[in-house]
Amino acid sequence: MGKFVDLTGKVFNRLTALEPAGKNKHGRYNWRCSCSCGNMVIVASRSLLNGGTGSCGCLSIKGKLLHGVGLYRQGKYTTSLNGKLTKERQLWAAMLTRCYDSKHHTKYPTYKGCRVSENFKDYQYFAEWCNNQGGFAHKGYQLDKDLLGDGRLYSEETCCFIPTDLNSYFRCNIKKFTEYSPGKFTTKAAGTQSKTFYTKEDAIAAYEELRIARIAFILERDRDILDKKVINFLEEYIREEKICDRIHADGRSLC
Repeated sequence: MGKFVDLTGKVFNRLTALEPAGKNKHGRYNWRCSCSCGNMVIVASRSLLNGGTGSCGCLSIKGKLLHGVGLYRQGKYTTSLNGKLTKERQLWAAMLTRCYDSKHHTKYPTYKGCRVSENFKDYQYFAEWCNNQGGFAHKGYQLDKDLLGDGRLYSEETCCFIPTDLNSYFRCNIKKFTEYSPGKFTTKAAGTQSKTFYTKEDAIAAYEELRIARIAFILERDRDILDKKVINFLEEYIREEKICDRIHADGRSLC
């Protein structure tokens, strides 16, 4: 068990020890510290005394580009709070990793060629943008670049926050039907009951009808949360899909 050493008021690089904050799993004392960048962080006393930790994490990235492109600079938005990375910081790092980390591309090759706008490479700009978007503060919402864009660019024009269940209805590789016995097909959209059809075409058409109905349901359910640009897109998308369905039903050329 570590011996208690009073570090109150002492400065360790960018950190100032404020008060004891319990013990870690090894029985050593932790200290609540303020960082000169404005963040608060919990650090083990041993890490402070031996010089292992000298900032909330900002020191390691200050003046250094994340993945060679992402710029962190001090400003309104911190990168951590009470020893945990902020939501903005996690999203920013994940976005840059998807686009510029070669190891990530090896595991997920579909992200090769994706890029981030110059504005979004700036952490302060990205964090400010996030906090002005509908859905950002709500649980179950995720940053999406596909709904409004071509799926290759993260930018303020192409990105938005949407609920996970809505995102599932815009995936290109989703399975629309299952042949559970010869000549019998079933289709199911999340939240709906399965139905049986006797041709693949009927099963696919039924799935599309169910899919649009579910998108419309989610739109009304989350209308007070979704960003205005997402609402406008979904309303137009539903309207166009219904027109296509009517054209198909009349036997005219498909959309």
